[in-house]
Amino acid sequence: MIIFIFCVAPHLMKVKKTIKFHTTKNKQKRRFTMYDKVNVLTLWFSGESYTNIIHTYRIDKKELSLWRKRFLTYGILGLQPLRKCTFPEEYKREVVKACLRGDKSKREIAVEYNVSFSSLKNWCKQYASEIQENNN
Repeated sequence: MIIFIFCVAPHLMKVKKTIKFHTTKNKQKRRFTMYDKVNVLTLWFSGESYTNIIHTYRIDKKELSLWRKRFLTYGILGLQPLRKCTFPEEYKREVVKACLRGDKSKREIAVEYNVSFSSLKNWCKQYASEIQENNN
């Protein structure tokens, strides 16, 4: 049994006033700093309703769920933006094989292997095309 102890500093409870939304010219997508993510998760773990957080901060529910999973799996480091890095081919194949087993969703596998969801989708497509070429 794993027990998570989450300490909430009093100054973090006023998080609603401190989060600033960043927007780009083309999209209205909000970018959150690691500090913002910690503050939002602090609210969630302290009992704030999931629905209220989503509506107040205009966060996609999948994104908030992903933050939570990454935080519970990797701690504070899981909230940092994923770096663009190259993975060895054998590692990619291992991740794709985990996808093909069908035990977990692609999102869960991406969190487990600490890769972006879009990279995982691309690797699966690439692997599928390689299989088709080998069969022909």
